[in-house]
Amino acid sequence: GLRNPMYMRCHHRDELCMAAEMGDDGGGSYGAREKLFRIRSGTDYGYPCCAGPNLPAPGASDCAGITQEEVVIPIGNSPFGFDWERGVWPGAMSGVLCIAQHGSFYSSPPWLGEGVYCTPTDPTTHVPTANFSLFLEGFSPANMGTARMLRPADVAFGPDGRMFVADDIANAVYWVAPQSLARP
Repeated sequence: GLRNPMYMRCHHRDELCMAAEMGDDGGGSYGAREKLFRIRSGTDYGYPCCAGPNLPAPGASDCAGITQEEVVIPIGNSPFGFDWERGVWPGAMSGVLCIAQHGSFYSSPPWLGEGVYCTPTDPTTHVPTANFSLFLEGFSPANMGTARMLRPADVAFGPDGRMFVADDIANAVYWVAPQSLARP
């Protein structure tokens, strides 16, 4: 029941595993979307008949038993790698879930949606409690030919608290951390 799962990651401390799935770029007309969802045994995620709960693809009809995703992401934002902050960051950023959104070649303007987005999570279940908000921007096709940020492909938090962001077009890895964190 999965169309195009891009990344799967399990929480560093608990048994929660989630996956990011890319939707059908042409499926916006019938409600297709990209999503982040929990991995559970025996679960129907819908593909090829359904784009989500009660969202049948053309020619399908019954999608009532499809699992609800935790977060819906607009078509073309292309959710790739994600990770949970490990409780080192201060305040509202502690324990957030951050995701690299690769953007789409087909959007207008090009690469619409690219960046690193974060959302608060439930402190017990680690499941997102809100939609993602832009955290790190500046990825742009205008940067082609330079050594600057182009397209985020993965996010991973180190045990010391640094967030690493992989850029698969610039062939680079960047790191971000609160100013209070000691430099390596």
